[in-house]
Amino acid sequence: MSFMINANLPIWIDLPSNPSIDYPIEQIRGWIGVPDSGERLEIFYDDFSTAAARNVRPDLIGRAHIGFSFFLDLPTMVGAGVTLEDTLLLKLRQGAVTIGELNLPVSRSVAERCRKILENREQKATFIARNTKRPLNKVPGCRAPSALPKNWPISACLKDKADVASAHDYGAVIWKFLESLGSEAMILDAGAGLRRMPARNVINLDIYDYPSTDILAVGQDLPFKDNTFDGILSIAVLEHVNDPFLCARELVRVVKPSGKIFAIIPFLQAEHGYPSHYANFTRFGVRELFKSAVELEDQFLERSNLPIFVLNQILSTYTYGLPEPTRTEFLQMTISDLLSRSPDSYIDSRDPIVEHLDNETQWLIAAGTTAIFRKLP
Repeated sequence: MSFMINANLPIWIDLPSNPSIDYPIEQIRGWIGVPDSGERLEIFYDDFSTAAARNVRPDLIGRAHIGFSFFLDLPTMVGAGVTLEDTLLLKLRQGAVTIGELNLPVSRSVAERCRKILENREQKATFIARNTKRPLNKVPGCRAPSALPKNWPISACLKDKADVASAHDYGAVIWKFLESLGSEAMILDAGAGLRRMPARNVINLDIYDYPSTDILAVGQDLPFKDNTFDGILSIAVLEHVNDPFLCARELVRVVKPSGKIFAIIPFLQAEHGYPSHYANFTRFGVRELFKSAVELEDQFLERSNLPIFVLNQILSTYTYGLPEPTRTEFLQMTISDLLSRSPDSYIDSRDPIVEHLDNETQWLIAAGTTAIFRKLP
């Protein structure tokens, strides 16, 4: 992938990591060496444009750089008559000034995939229209119809989004679940995030208008009629809703009798937000969420939830929350060094690896939270 910048400005592309566009829907994320003038970055392909969301990069704060993130919606472009070539030349503008050109090689299979997605979008729109229990709205600047609550405080438009997109592809275990429901099943992905190649029979619901989003809504107030879906996916979502028990009841309500709910919920995981992070659950807590109206068919550890990922995430978060030279000192410690001291010994310690950890990082991986509340008069 090449990025040609006027005046030889520095550029780095974090995503995608491969050298070509292999999916009809793709997120492009990186940074560019341009002072932040406050003007919004926009990406143009002929007459098509998309505003670039700010990608917050703590390591770039204070420097003359801007982090950016934008989404390629190639199916919409194909539907509007654009013929995809071997490369896609995008222009990056800040205000009225073109500051760079991004030349993206496109895989040959993408155009046919785009046509399939357009066909599926029409079928999904018909299904949604037949199975919603209330009228849907149109949010200015968004493609997907909206059932978001009135006065919902978070903009659904990607140009207003500042955090990282959730964009994990389905793994083998999820595909096996989907296939077990049958080819004619209709499935709800409740909190889908970005799906680079949306499945034919999966309705993607989210609070953000990703190019793959079929309907805008929140899990605590699903707009669908009772007993609508043959199956439901809830993948790393219930920790991000402010009432997971209400959300779980809604998922149960809209799944058909004998339908199945596939839920992945974190137990030990650092605080993270899409848009916020409210709770983690033990295996017993997960059962409690759904116990009122369903029976537990199976419970297991998916490969991505093995304990080694917890160790890696916690240690990585801790490491990069330390300033130099304390970070280097911490990296040189062995596991034996860490385990040789009782955790209680750190309570009154003035050890730099304890005292110098960034305050925000402490919250991200804290062992617990202490709070004092006062009842309002």
